Amino acid sequence: MTPLSQSSSSLESAFAILAQRWAATQAVWRDSVSREFSLQYWEPLDRQVYIVAREMDKLGQVMAEVQRNVK
Repeated sequence: MTPLSQSSSSLESAFAILAQRWAATQAVWRDSVSREFSLQYWEPLDRQVYIVAREMDKLGQVMAEVQRNVK
């Protein structure tokens, strides 16, 4: 596993914990501010974390291949 893949895995693990906590928060915070927060901040963050993690994995693979080819 490349360092970027490890970082990607760490990001996904940390975000999974945050997602669990957000779900627990939503269970008790159910007003218009909660819905606005979710739409404005949570949903974009959720999409971005997924995209960033995938791209980190791809970049890690490319970097690993470059290192193999340089040696």
